[in-house]
Amino acid sequence: MNKVKGPGEDEHDIVLYMRDDQDQTAEYALVSLILMKREDHIYLYSEKAFVHQGSLLNSEDHYEEITDQLSYFSIDDLEKWIAQNYDVHFDYPLIYHQHLVYFMIINSGDEALKADLDIFDRYLQEEDLNAFTISVDDYKRCLAFLHAQAMICMRLDHDHERLSEIVRQMLEYAEKIPHEQVDTMVSDAYEIAGDYYSDKDPEMALYYYVQVLSLIVNQEDDLFLAIIHEKSGDLERQLQRYDQAIASYLQAEKHFQKSNDQDEALMIQMAALYQDLSRCYEQKNDRQAMENCLQNEESLLKQVVTNDPKQDNEHNYIIALRNIALFYSHGQSRQDLEKAITYYHLELNYSYQYEKRYAHVETSLSLAHAYHALGEMYLRYDGEEELREGIAYLEKDAEILKNRYQMSHLEKQGLEMAVAYHEISKAYALMSDQEAITALEKAMQLFKAFFEDYPKVSHFKNYLIVSSQLGERYVDSGDRDLYEKAHAIYSENVLWAHDLAIKQPAFIEEYARSLFLLGGFYALMDGEFYQRSAIDAYNKSIRYATSVQATDIEMNAKEGLGLQYMKQEDTSEAGALFREVLDYRQGTTTYELGRAYENLGRLYKSLGEEEDLRQAYAYHKQEAEVFAKVYEQSHSDHDYYNLLVAKRQIAELDMLENSQTSLHEAISLFQEIHQAPIALSDDLRGLILDRLGDAYRKLDGKEHLLQALHCYQEAGHYKIEGHPLDFSRIEKKCGYIHEKLKDLESAKDCYQEHLKIVTDLYEEHPDVQYYQEMAVGEHNMGMIERRLKNIEESNAHLNAEKKIRMALFHEDDCDAHRYALGIVHRHLGENYESLKQYLEALREYRVFYYHMAVLSEQPRYRQAYYVALEKLGNVHKHFNDPHHLIQAIDCYEKVYHFVEKMHNDRSLVTILQKLAFTYLKAGHLEEAMQLYEKQEKLLEGLITSDESYLEDYASCLNYKGMILKKNDPEKARELFEKVIALRQDEASTPYHFFRLGNTYRLLGEVTQNKDYYLAAIHCFENSQLKSSEPYRKACLEALKGLE
Repeated sequence: MNKVKGPGEDEHDIVLYMRDDQDQTAEYALVSLILMKREDHIYLYSEKAFVHQGSLLNSEDHYEEITDQLSYFSIDDLEKWIAQNYDVHFDYPLIYHQHLVYFMIINSGDEALKADLDIFDRYLQEEDLNAFTISVDDYKRCLAFLHAQAMICMRLDHDHERLSEIVRQMLEYAEKIPHEQVDTMVSDAYEIAGDYYSDKDPEMALYYYVQVLSLIVNQEDDLFLAIIHEKSGDLERQLQRYDQAIASYLQAEKHFQKSNDQDEALMIQMAALYQDLSRCYEQKNDRQAMENCLQNEESLLKQVVTNDPKQDNEHNYIIALRNIALFYSHGQSRQDLEKAITYYHLELNYSYQYEKRYAHVETSLSLAHAYHALGEMYLRYDGEEELREGIAYLEKDAEILKNRYQMSHLEKQGLEMAVAYHEISKAYALMSDQEAITALEKAMQLFKAFFEDYPKVSHFKNYLIVSSQLGERYVDSGDRDLYEKAHAIYSENVLWAHDLAIKQPAFIEEYARSLFLLGGFYALMDGEFYQRSAIDAYNKSIRYATSVQATDIEMNAKEGLGLQYMKQEDTSEAGALFREVLDYRQGTTTYELGRAYENLGRLYKSLGEEEDLRQAYAYHKQEAEVFAKVYEQSHSDHDYYNLLVAKRQIAELDMLENSQTSLHEAISLFQEIHQAPIALSDDLRGLILDRLGDAYRKLDGKEHLLQALHCYQEAGHYKIEGHPLDFSRIEKKCGYIHEKLKDLESAKDCYQEHLKIVTDLYEEHPDVQYYQEMAVGEHNMGMIERRLKNIEESNAHLNAEKKIRMALFHEDDCDAHRYALGIVHRHLGENYESLKQYLEALREYRVFYYHMAVLSEQPRYRQAYYVALEKLGNVHKHFNDPHHLIQAIDCYEKVYHFVEKMHNDRSLVTILQKLAFTYLKAGHLEEAMQLYEKQEKLLEGLITSDESYLEDYASCLNYKGMILKKNDPEKARELFEKVIALRQDEASTPYHFFRLGNTYRLLGEVTQNKDYYLAAIHCFENSQLKSSEPYRKACLEALKGLE
């Protein structure tokens, strides 16, 4: 552009630009800018600025500001000045047709813009518009002023009504211009209309852009053509018409390239075009075209930042690197992975230099993103070195997020920090159980602290999820001490959630969730107590979830409850629950849907009839189909394992029909994992087999346990060359399997091997990790010797464990070591109690109680404290003297008050029973009666929804009858008859006959009816229990007395 002196006293007053693509003759010495004055500022706006960006710009490259004492120059004044200095005849249509006049208004504030609007209003309202020019067409002149107003209004985002009216007027005037006289002012009007409708009615906007293109198609203004095609492409993409969008974008690309302009702004706009085009190709799943677009974007922005390394350009280039790295990260090949890592490293390097210049290195989200992305990429490799490098990057990401939170203490940034540390824990899960546990413990504490700072429901939910994952890790570890820690976590969460729900009803859903998770923990444990506790927790979870319409939690709890009923062989209740869960999950393709089919398949398989087996087969086929679809979407090992398990279920059913097809499919899938075509380390192959063994280990039945054992043993062949600690843990897991299979000697052999390996490791390298593993080994040996009835050997190992736990505790008197030490004393006490050595048991339980008392102020250990009290009460009760009975009552009273607050109905029923019986044994009949009546009231409410409490109810009434037998025999008779009615429906087990016989005996004593004694004798004889014999003889003696 060439400068021409303006009409001021000084040559710098006004600068006008002449088009440099025209001959420099008087005829073409036309003004390419119009000047507008605000206060003491005169702005000059270039044609190029508008054409390049398609919108208003505020850039020093495109305007010049002159601050001088100048009077206002009207358009008329400007024309007169040009006419005086140049031999030019002004004709507005000519000027507009040649794109020589643009009303470019820079946004310097709403008030200034409104003043500009008033200026153009004044022009439009002039009666004699011809005073401004010679031979001017009225409509075109109005379009010129309306065009300027429209651009101003687009800057005034809040002035929508005025803009709507301007657009309406522009279209009205444009449509009145004959076709043969149409020029650029009409196309400008249609473009403004398209811009106006783009976010209101995309179809209408496209219509006007098409009108623009039809008017300018034969012009050589490639930049303008490119802009309109690009705008059309944006709208087609918005309407999800990707083929049309691609066509428009390619037209825009062609015209941008034809313009052959190396202007920085144009290159940036072309880069944005390639990014939008790549998104369309992504929707078309055309990765090759998408890759080309992203490479073009990166190349253009690299050229821009090389020519002008200013902050905005550097930032744009970093984003381009991130886009292409993200593209390669979604690829499936190793080559894609390596390219993603290359580009993420480039992003990291540029981000570091960028942030270093602007002093944000320690809190840069851009750097954090690069570290996080690199971490995720390296975690895709199999080698330990790459995995640890990935974890190192994730830790750098977390460190930056931690710095940001410490500086701002903003809630959002605190959550980002906690999530980052949770991601690290999941990464460590690929390395080792212990490292994963340590990382999860840190993540749990962060989420807990974060919730305490920001007590919102969503944050508590996050805490519950992370803490439950830690609990699952504890359980999966196979470490019996960690079982106790898991129990403490789940129980504490229930108490915490309950307190929150009382204060804020919004937390009721999370209370239901915590109960569900507690039920899940109990479901993993063996024994009748845990089974009852699981059912109780699930029922409560369902009740509270239903009350707040938390349907997902309700269905999860019903599924867990159904599994517990299956264990109890209550197939009717389990089936009803499973079908309800399946109905809810229909219509999805998720892991949960597959599991719903699996549960029903297992249920029908357990029924065993031919029709049931056919139904089971159908459910397992549907399960396999769901997991196959899930795997197709995820390609994750976890979902692959689920598919394998489903096919195993089908294979088992096929075996019943002498079909080998599904079995071969299962074997094929197993070999596909084991003999994967990609390079896998021995350690990872061992890990795959180890996890497959874990999956089988969680399934019911001896066959699954044997398959799990086979997987562990084969995994051991791979891990034997790795770290001895990993191999020792495989041996430990084999021991757990043998123990479940009741092959106790083989379990003992495995535990001995595990203990030997970790002992040797510790002797070579006295590391605390090995010492702690030794404690686990001694513990397992102690517990297996107990099951083998070798109590002395069991005590020897438990005492060895105690020695280690004491050393660990004295080295670091942390709560965890104190807790573990207390648990050892508990197990020793149980051993002595089983030998009826009550003094020794009392001594051990007192130490157990002491350690738990020290920890009792902490919620996570509080329950263990009351377990210790209950253990003490049990032993004191055995001494049968008033002093010890009073001690037992004192212990039980404390436990009762604690359990009453826990909302655990099963535990409350049990402790009430123990406390009442001890009062009865001590001769305190009134206190005993009060407790039995309290228990009766509680049970009357429970039995209406849970029949498992019926025997507790019968027992309570039985004891009440025993107390009333002497002073109120009629009432006692009524109670005994009610008990007999309740117990008639019980299964015919030895203990059933014993309990029923005892009630008949008591009824005989009250009524002196020999029929009752005869019924009692019949029951005692059927029980075949040694403990029944004294009672049978007592009934015979009573019959003699009645003759």
